[in-house]
Amino acid sequence: MFYDLLGRLIDDAVTTVGSDTDDTVLRIATTYEIRGMVQSVTSYDNATPGFGSVLNQCYLTYNDFGQLVEEQQDHGGSVLTSSEDEPVYSVQYGYDSGASGSNEIRLPSR
Repeated sequence: MFYDLLGRLIDDAVTTVGSDTDDTVLRIATTYEIRGMVQSVTSYDNATPGFGSVLNQCYLTYNDFGQLVEEQQDHGGSVLTSSEDEPVYSVQYGYDSGASGSNEIRLPSR
């Protein structure tokens, strides 16, 4: 396991794979946005950070209140470098505005 200077997990790797275990994914990398929330989760076919190919990725976007507003997934590579033959799937979340004295910003739709 590898951690950043703030103690957050950034790479979780498998260096020894059992004989009856699928060895396709050997590392899960996590990045964080400026406020410390998870920005992306990426799986790789190599246990060493900085090496290997991206197998799939989830990319998360938040609003000013720190609420998840969109989750994008690419099942065959990176969300940010996706091509037409690798579709990016997306789920969007809508929240009440908190306007007109409602005093709440709950999730009414997704």
